[in-house]
Amino acid sequence: TTLFRSMLLTPIIERELRVGLRKHGLVKSRFWIAAGGAALSAFFLLLGKSGESRFWANTLNNFLLLGGIYFATAPPAKIGVGLFSEERRNQTLELLWLTGMNWRELFAGKILSLSLVASSNLLALFPLLALPFLSGGLSGQLFLATVIALPVLFLLIVSFSVLASAIYWDEGSALIFLTFLL
Repeated sequence: TTLFRSMLLTPIIERELRVGLRKHGLVKSRFWIAAGGAALSAFFLLLGKSGESRFWANTLNNFLLLGGIYFATAPPAKIGVGLFSEERRNQTLELLWLTGMNWRELFAGKILSLSLVASSNLLALFPLLALPFLSGGLSGQLFLATVIALPVLFLLIVSFSVLASAIYWDEGSALIFLTFLL
């Protein structure tokens, strides 16, 4: 727990999160993802009120699941392949060592910042996944499978993209390696 506390108080980790927030436009993106998902959900719930709610809830679940799969794979792959390769290419990895960070703090901080920045859009869409289940059009098993599969897929993509970033110096090569790895 002392590693986790010291990692959260590190100014470098705070800098990584601020850069990620500004660089990827996460606040606007998260707002538009949540607004679009809410509009889509409202549309399908209104359609379900007029007729077969089970069909419309299943269709809504399919659309939300496809959006969830996209947000669980594309942002972590795009951000993750540049995690260590960008530091090596800019030759700033050595500067991070000079700050007094050990390898555990550096690695855990990079992984934490990648996970927080890349999961922003997925977390905006995640509460909407409960609507098809709550409307009665989805079984409990399918709902649980959806809710469990998306974070597991996200963690798998994060781990593979970090591996690709650690192996290759160039982000393009790391992305090609990640594509073949998956």
